[in-house]
Amino acid sequence: CDGTMSFSVPTGNFGDILAGYYAKRMGLPVKNLIVATNSNDILHRFFESGSYDKHPVQATCSPSMDIGISSNFERYLFYLFGNDANRLAKAMSGFKTTGKLHVSEAELAQARNDFLSGCASEDAIMGLLKVWDTQHGYTLDPHTACGVHAVNVLREKMKWQDIPKHEVVVLGTAHPAKFNDAVCKAIGRQPVMPPALAAVQDSPARFEVLPNSPKSVREVIERVLKRAPASQAPTLRMVICGARGLRDADWVPGTGKSDPYC
Repeated sequence: CDGTMSFSVPTGNFGDILAGYYAKRMGLPVKNLIVATNSNDILHRFFESGSYDKHPVQATCSPSMDIGISSNFERYLFYLFGNDANRLAKAMSGFKTTGKLHVSEAELAQARNDFLSGCASEDAIMGLLKVWDTQHGYTLDPHTACGVHAVNVLREKMKWQDIPKHEVVVLGTAHPAKFNDAVCKAIGRQPVMPPALAAVQDSPARFEVLPNSPKSVREVIERVLKRAPASQAPTLRMVICGARGLRDADWVPGTGKSDPYC
């Protein structure tokens, strides 16, 4: 494609598509940025009506998009409010109190110029998974299906097919194996796992519950690193859940050296 492109982005927290908005502002030849939501549609409702009102979160087959408040959205509002930090602070303070945020007609018009939007119901998502499997031999995941649905809804209105050298890209934001039950229900079989993920399905789970302190985490890291010679030291992968205050500027594992970013 050597013309413009449009991007449909499955989103709940408005992160990926905000990056696209920044790229467009910097000069990337983007025609349309499409906000694609599931039934938790606070973003879609905003671009439809100018009302950013909090609703109860619904459990869906695309759970990483089950977001009641989009944590990155206020970053876009800063630009929509003319870079007025005071206006933004007041609006977000009111939203925190009331769960409601409304913009003017002029601001809504600008927002619609910046973004299109679409919302996929559970039935629409499951239907798309089945259609893409039978007609295209491709296994969609429920997140990406939201992006495909938004394109299908907007295609006739936007007439992208009539724009010379224009392409529409749907961001595939997850792997179908992450949603085994939903995909299996839609297409009648389990999705194929990536080889690396399939290889560890029967592996034992290894974890430790540690006291919430820098000392305890430090001791575990040092113990793991000492299990093998330095030339054969394993790659260390750790997930620290629920930890606070673990920054320690005077310690680098196994060296005693200081690292201000440790």
